[in-house]
Amino acid sequence: MIKFKKLHLKNGLTYKDQIFELDGQGLVSIVGQNGAGKTTVWSILQSIFYGSTPLGHSRDDLVISDKEDCCFSISFEKDGVDLNISILREGGKWRFDISENGKPKIFKGVADSKKFAQEILGLTRVEFEGSVHLTQDSQHVLILGKPADRRKYIAEFFGIDDRYDKVLVACEAETEKVKKKIQDLEALSHTRQTLLEQLKLTPYVDTKNFQDQIANTQRSLTESYQRYTEYVQKQSDTLKYEQLLPEATKYTNPETLLKEAERQLLDLKIIKSQILENKDFNKRADENNYIVKKVRDEISKSVAENPGVETKSLDIIQKECFEIKAIKNRNVMASPLRIELKSLPSGDSISTAPLREELKKVQLEKVMLQKKFTAITNGVCHECGAKHTKKEIGKVTQDIDSFAEMEMALIQDINLLEATNEKLKKRAWIEAQIKDIPEFTEFMERVLVQSEKLYAARQQFDLSNAKLSGRQLIKLRPVQDHPTLESDIQTRENEVLAVRNCLLASRALPPKPTLSAAEITSRTIEISNICNTLNESNQKLQVELSNIEATNRVHLKQKQQLDLLEAKLQELPNLKQQEFFWNKMEAAYGSRGLRVAQLDIILGRILKRLPFYANKLFKEKDLYFTSEIDGSNVYIIANRKKADGTKIQHDISIFSGGEKRKMSSALIVTLADCISASKKSNILVLDEIDSALDDTGKFMFINELVPSLKSRFSSVFLISHDSDVQQANIYDKVWKVEKQDHQSKITVTNLT
Repeated sequence: MIKFKKLHLKNGLTYKDQIFELDGQGLVSIVGQNGAGKTTVWSILQSIFYGSTPLGHSRDDLVISDKEDCCFSISFEKDGVDLNISILREGGKWRFDISENGKPKIFKGVADSKKFAQEILGLTRVEFEGSVHLTQDSQHVLILGKPADRRKYIAEFFGIDDRYDKVLVACEAETEKVKKKIQDLEALSHTRQTLLEQLKLTPYVDTKNFQDQIANTQRSLTESYQRYTEYVQKQSDTLKYEQLLPEATKYTNPETLLKEAERQLLDLKIIKSQILENKDFNKRADENNYIVKKVRDEISKSVAENPGVETKSLDIIQKECFEIKAIKNRNVMASPLRIELKSLPSGDSISTAPLREELKKVQLEKVMLQKKFTAITNGVCHECGAKHTKKEIGKVTQDIDSFAEMEMALIQDINLLEATNEKLKKRAWIEAQIKDIPEFTEFMERVLVQSEKLYAARQQFDLSNAKLSGRQLIKLRPVQDHPTLESDIQTRENEVLAVRNCLLASRALPPKPTLSAAEITSRTIEISNICNTLNESNQKLQVELSNIEATNRVHLKQKQQLDLLEAKLQELPNLKQQEFFWNKMEAAYGSRGLRVAQLDIILGRILKRLPFYANKLFKEKDLYFTSEIDGSNVYIIANRKKADGTKIQHDISIFSGGEKRKMSSALIVTLADCISASKKSNILVLDEIDSALDDTGKFMFINELVPSLKSRFSSVFLISHDSDVQQANIYDKVWKVEKQDHQSKITVTNLT
């Protein structure tokens, strides 16, 4: 059950700010002029849930002004849960505020909020228009439409096709899956037959006999290889014995001979080492004595060529050089100043004060003449007020020019005098700078050259003494003459080597062989031939075994594939049963299946309830309705009695115009009454459904049909432009809608 409680419109079309109480209002007549805003309330209510009105207007079309924000809010109760849905437009953007039992719910965006609002309401747009907001045009298809259109409308209104279509789509998907599996398994059947034929061509062979033969052959081959190795070793030992025997028996007592030869060789090497050591010492002594003599000669030559080089230290010579160089450097730096001094004037500085006093007087006279010129130019004397002539103006102008020339001449004289004084000051400064600098003479230049030469000689003198420090003449050692030393050493080394080889050969000499070399070679060749024969036999057996094992692996792999195929093919009967089941399900939920039965049940419920409302408009007690369903067509048959008692049957589409209008009104209310309990609403809006009724129909509508709805809905809102309907004495309240200055306002009047 859906229980609408309160609707709040702020800046919705013509409503500035209006709250509508929806629950428990009884039977309400909504009156007002065309365009006042009677239907606007219910159109906005529908737009909250579905985004647009019955006429297709969007939410943006329902706002008073694009510049103003707005809010549409509906509070209602669904299955014991209090809900409030508000759509707000702020800054040109829409958003949802949804609360459940006072707690706000959070959504990602407007689309999710709108989807939740429709889901929580539980009504499709068609169901809302057929059970909450009823209009004359909303159900006309049941009267004027074709039989197929009737079926489509009823199925859509009660959600038959939606439910069954979802099941049908699922059944079709499952059928396709099963068919695909069956096709795959049938293809596997061909593969299974191919594998069976291949298994016949590649039978499994037991390899135990081959493995035993290979093991025996391998054992014999190992034993033969061991014997072959033994005889090869004997052959090697015999050859080695024959090779080492002459060397091992060369000396009768090789160990004693080796010790004596090694002692003699050592003595000769000691003598050679002493001779080499003395030669090396004498070579280094000759080099030292040569250096000592050469340095002593250099020192003697330096003392002879540079007197005083022994007596004066290097520091004293360096100090003398620095003093003379300092005088030379000061003269070099002062040379430009001396040259500049020659170009400067001499004498005392002259004061510029008298010239400056004279300049001030001339400038003062010039200013006085300029003031006089200004007064004369104006034509009046500044002293007596008399007018002046052009001759007087010319004289004053000449005086001003004369004083200006005097001023320029005085300024030039002052500048020239100041420049001369500056040069005199600079001359005095230069003289003070070079006053204490002695003149660098040619004698000083010669002394400087001699000092620098003596300084270099002293440096070389000190260096030579440093080289000579710790050196002295060394006496040479005597060297013994031994012309045959090298040949004696070589002879002793050869003797030692020969004796050593004899000892090594005697130690490495193997035991004397029992067989001759020819016998050993013959037996080695015989055993080698046996090994080669066994090896060839073993390789053939290995190749044959490898081929059999490869064939067996192919056989086992094919057998394994066959077992897997057999396991999969066992599912085929079950899949056939599933295919049969899903085909039946498709037929059951198809257009001629269960949905026809469901449609028949719903039509039965509608047509059972329809006479209750139809009789109130037709005043025919025996009027009742039946239905016929032919595939996609629905026929609604009216069963009536003529005045003479004759029964007639005909489709409601052939009613007269007035009967069609009555029938349409009865069907509208019947469908609203037949909707499922969970989707029923506490309010019902009848929006001009009486507009096409004749006078008799209107009378029955007002006095019979409308009052009967009061017991089924807590609030029934009736919108009509007919004065008889508006003034009927059946209402509990009247909502009068008035529009002024483009704004609508509702006045509620209680009649009970």
